[in-house]
Amino acid sequence: MRWICSILWLVLALACGGPVGPFPGGQLSGREHPYPRDGFGFAAAEERVAVEVGGNSPHSVHTWAIVLEDTLFIPADFFNPGKRWPQLAMDDPRARIRVVEEVYPCRLLRIEDGELIDRLRAATAEKYEIEPDSWAARIEVWWFRIERRRTPGPHPLD
Repeated sequence: MRWICSILWLVLALACGGPVGPFPGGQLSGREHPYPRDGFGFAAAEERVAVEVGGNSPHSVHTWAIVLEDTLFIPADFFNPGKRWPQLAMDDPRARIRVVEEVYPCRLLRIEDGELIDRLRAATAEKYEIEPDSWAARIEVWWFRIERRRTPGPHPLD
């Protein structure tokens, strides 16, 4: 029975062009656009986005979306030790973000600035109605800023 569920999940993930609910997927489908000239302010109201990492072996997941000053940030909590995507992003920052059905090539930069992380935590608590003293407000979270890719070229991390 387990193998039947695995096959059904794989077929569903491939048909959906990315993650399905809480389950990871492969390459994101959708119309691809250049990085937005005016930033990601339009994504501020979105509850979640899909992020694809992994280069030649795409791995995609859904995650929350926080926009500060037209810059999109995504969290990667480590409450779930099975998450691979944050380490994949650290190994190769090239990524693709899907907002609604639109896909944007980008780079992921891990944020380690304590002041910015505090602002992101506050914005997350407000947007997702997280109590400041709850376990969800205290778990370790890696934050990634969505950035424009460098000019494509022979460099391995364009």
